[in-house]
Order: sequence, then C-alpha cells, then structure tokens
Amino acid sequence: KDILVLQSDAKNYVKIFTDPKTSYTVKASLNHLENQLVSSSFMRVHKEYIINLSAISSVNQQEQIIQVGAFHVPLGKNYRNDFFSRYIIL
Repeated sequence: KDILVLQSDAKNYVKIFTDPKTSYTVKASLNHLENQLVSSSFMRVHKEYIINLSAISSVNQQEQIIQVGAFHVPLGKNYRNDFFSRYIIL
C-alpha cells in the first residue's frame, strides 16, 4: 500500500518508489513484479511503469499524463483503453 510507482530501467532492474525521495531498486522484471502485485490496486500504464491506482492525484487526458503523488507518469498508447475503462470505474 505504500508503493506509489514502479519504474523499469529496461535492464531487469525496477525502482520502487514509496515517495519522491525514497526508492528501492530490485533485480526483477516489471512483468514479474506486475504478477506479484494485487491487480485491483496496481495497473501497468506504460511499458516502463506500474502505478498504485489509489494514489492517483489527477489525469491529464490531453497530454496523456497520470499524476501519482509528485510523479508525472506517461500513459502508454497500448495501455490507454484499459486504463480509462478502469479509472472511470474507480
């Protein structure tokens, strides 16, 4: 529940952010971590990002940016439809 954003570096390392100044780096793929997280709380929104849905502050649909706390996370084209169908339900 403390996790805000997970960000992949595309080299099998993922930074897990619990706040803007605190992160933990783990050696794992984003796919692996995505399968470990509770799907009702977290969602992949970009090839490099998973976000905590309950931590969303705002969504800029025009620029396709999701604000999660202090983070501005891009919304990937391949994830848009799934995100907006789930976000509307929230």
